[in-house]
Amino acid sequence: MKRIALLILLAALPVYGADDCHIACIAKREAVRYVRDAKSLATAPLRWDRKEWTRFGEGSAAVLALYATDRQSSDYVQRHRSSSTDQFAKDITPFGGHRALQLSVLMIAAGAGIHDTTLRDAGRDSFESELLAEVLAAFDLEFDVEIKSNRAGRMGELVAATARVIRDAGRVEQTLVSSFDPFALIQFHRHLPEVAGAYLFHDEQPLPLRRGTVGRWIGASLVHPQHTLVTEASVKRWHGAGLPINVWTVDDADELRRLAALGVDGVFSNDVAHALAVLTM
Repeated sequence: MKRIALLILLAALPVYGADDCHIACIAKREAVRYVRDAKSLATAPLRWDRKEWTRFGEGSAAVLALYATDRQSSDYVQRHRSSSTDQFAKDITPFGGHRALQLSVLMIAAGAGIHDTTLRDAGRDSFESELLAEVLAAFDLEFDVEIKSNRAGRMGELVAATARVIRDAGRVEQTLVSSFDPFALIQFHRHLPEVAGAYLFHDEQPLPLRRGTVGRWIGASLVHPQHTLVTEASVKRWHGAGLPINVWTVDDADELRRLAALGVDGVFSNDVAHALAVLTM
């Protein structure tokens, strides 16, 4: 864990190193970035032009084609194995483990150093995937993995990497995947259909999004609404559609009691001990 904490600090420092910014400041800036990215997701497709929609269509077609030929490709590779290919696989295996974290940090640092945001963000995506793998391997718990997306419908590489980490960790039955990006949930379902997907939404989105309607359209197994969207009518509507409800993010005691009285299925809280104490009184 100390090694992971050090790598996190090294990953963040190059991005803010030019400023007089202490560690708490760095953490705050990163948190603000994630919140800003999440809020921009739902409306991203509304800003796409014809070229971007065409690219999305082409990408979707490519994903479907690869999905359809996945078994044949795997069989072909196994039939043509040799000592050379086995040695190559052995040589590159460490780059899927501890060396991957180190390479990710180097990508972030290099991207920040040469002001290449694409390289920096690719390093961040890789770094987050590796951290997820470490966490899944370290704890025997149930997980809600949120896929962060700042380019709705165009996060295929991150989605694929997340699915691969969950599958390789053997935590398919213990994991729930959520996202504000409905396209990411659709893409993830193609990789791991046995993992439940939860649609996240908030009160600043357009009506079809903040009502959770999109979640039903894409076949989500659960809805994760912001607590301000939860009313008696909305709970009845979501439960009537067969969707469990996990609400975010609630620390206020009165609001916790209100949500419990409405019959929500779960609550995200920054202070779990406090929430449990309030709800079990």
